Amino acid sequence: MTKASNDFRDWDIEPETSVGGVDPNGFPFYVWRESADNRLTLARPRYCSIRPIDGELHFTFFNPSENTKASGGFLVFAVVGALVGIAMLGRAWFNPAPPLPYHLDESAPPFLILLGAIFAGSLLGGLGGGVWHIVVTLARWIFGRFPGEGRLYTMPLRELSNFSAPPAGEVGAKINGEEAKTGHGLTAVFEDNSMIVLTGNAWNYRSIVGKHRDLTRAFRTPRDEILAEWAARQKKAQAKPVTEMPVTETPPATQGVPDSL
Repeated sequence: MTKASNDFRDWDIEPETSVGGVDPNGFPFYVWRESADNRLTLARPRYCSIRPIDGELHFTFFNPSENTKASGGFLVFAVVGALVGIAMLGRAWFNPAPPLPYHLDESAPPFLILLGAIFAGSLLGGLGGGVWHIVVTLARWIFGRFPGEGRLYTMPLRELSNFSAPPAGEVGAKINGEEAKTGHGLTAVFEDNSMIVLTGNAWNYRSIVGKHRDLTRAFRTPRDEILAEWAARQKKAQAKPVTEMPVTETPPATQGVPDSL
């Protein structure tokens, strides 16, 4: 694990590993990374944390695999492939080989010319699209760690009921493009019967039990204590003279995504 800063959202951790702790404001956090989030082996971590919004504590979850932007690699593949194919066919059409007697004519028949154009277009288009995808993905990572991507969910902490581990297929986990038939997912469940899906992986039983335990210990078990301490802090801050600095709250991030991550 590489701690790029004191902000746990900047940490680089290995796939399928997790780490928990307490942030500078005294609130718990839990960070983990799923291999399903990888792009060229790069991925921001998923995390659960607590943040104050409009004077109330909220349970937050960040999913780096939502609202992702296409690199444009497929478009480059299509454009380059089409241009190469058109160029080869145009050359064969407008610059045909000089006519020769049948027994001396070694020029390729039209069908083979067409196959050659398709093959060359696919090869060069794939090469161009692949290079474009790699360059754009690395640039987005280097200049902001995929800025503007991902989704941040928030719900009042007082409504956090528990964490559950339903079958992975029921929460959208897929294996080879099909709904997962085995494994477990992970959700945060709230008192209004809503839930936040925390994982897109089909975890094995041992892994899901560990994460369920860690999240419960970090957020659900001390929930009432955290809320009571926050209420006391708010009451104390309101009782201070106006000349003193008020309690600083973290505003909602633009479009639901943290401004720096």
